[in-house]
Amino acid sequence: MSRRQVLGIQPVGLFVAAMLALTGCSLVPVEENTFESALLPAISQDNVGSVLARVDEAMTAANTARDPALLAVVAAGALLEIDSARYAVDTLSDPEDASPAPPMSHTDPTAFIPRFADYPQWFVVAAATQEGGPLRLEVLARESAAATWLVSIAPELLPEVEFPVLALDEAGYVVPLGPADLGDLPVDTQTLAEQHAAALRGEAPLDSEPTGEPTDEPTDEPTDEPTGEPSPTSTESGPSATPAGFISAVATPRAATTAATETPADTSAPATPPSTDTPGAASTPDAAAVAAMGAGLAADPWSTARRDADAAASTAVGAAASVTSTYDVQGVVDQALRTEDGGALVFYALGGTRTYAVTPTYYLQLDATTAAIVGKPEVTAELTEQWAAQLAVYIPPDADGAPRVVGGRWDRVGLSGS
Repeated sequence: MSRRQVLGIQPVGLFVAAMLALTGCSLVPVEENTFESALLPAISQDNVGSVLARVDEAMTAANTARDPALLAVVAAGALLEIDSARYAVDTLSDPEDASPAPPMSHTDPTAFIPRFADYPQWFVVAAATQEGGPLRLEVLARESAAATWLVSIAPELLPEVEFPVLALDEAGYVVPLGPADLGDLPVDTQTLAEQHAAALRGEAPLDSEPTGEPTDEPTDEPTDEPTGEPSPTSTESGPSATPAGFISAVATPRAATTAATETPADTSAPATPPSTDTPGAASTPDAAAVAAMGAGLAADPWSTARRDADAAASTAVGAAASVTSTYDVQGVVDQALRTEDGGALVFYALGGTRTYAVTPTYYLQLDATTAAIVGKPEVTAELTEQWAAQLAVYIPPDADGAPRVVGGRWDRVGLSGS
């Protein structure tokens, strides 16, 4: 199946942005758009390649130097915050940069260009940015004709997930939506993001519940990291050694270090029972939570993988730690696209925190990479992971339908332990 078929765009409305050769020039011609006579496209097809070439150049330099200031030249919002935090983690996990990030290069991009009567203006691009990598769905916006195009969010399209057909106006351009235009939909972007975070916390239902068992099925983890919550610098594909990934030994009672006659502690059960308030644990939310969340979200592969991973992490450590996973809304992108059926494609970012509270007499032994980040090889009290998600979500036009994730990116942005 071609990439155009996957995106579900009718031929009359398909905009193919031809990539220009990277010449090393960082200047992009300023497009004047006076809007004096009619709605005009946010960007011409001729200039899309130049903008993406500049993005590639700046992001490659930023990723190589792990420098947020360089990234800020072409990025903003959730993408800038998440990648800046990721640079800090990478600096600790791989200080010699033994596994450098590959160069960015938008390959065979498809641009979805709306028309506007005023600024700010924006457009969306779908393209692979690394050889063999997934398609990234990027939102680029600018505040004026003289301003730089900035990428605000960049989720990755999920494999084998149906992408909604986008609506087209009378001139064949995609139809933009702002926050005020979503009133005819069952839910707005902010509310949906809050519902999604609640569902991942286990406070609202998905259409199906996770099993809590490790799985060999592929998930949507980034292609430069394995599935199943990997070590920060691992490049293997497939499940990691344990669902927790970076924990090389778990559920191991600490040997008695006092007199040989001392009676070992009873390790048949943790001193503090594992928390049941985790996204991975199948639970029945109360009536008030269900009512507040409405119909809930579809059990799409991305959301199901997140909850399965949380449940598997708890299973992996067993009695050694109590695992709690929480999610919250990190940011909502104002831009959205109308779909052909009257729904919308929206974008937002979520944050995730997973905490391992280690049971007395147990400890968690970390792999070498993670130990370098945390600053110690073992954790005896608490280990905390911080993650960030960039998401593209389809909202159906009717309340009977369930919103579903069509694109997601999941990055580790913090790790600490004591």
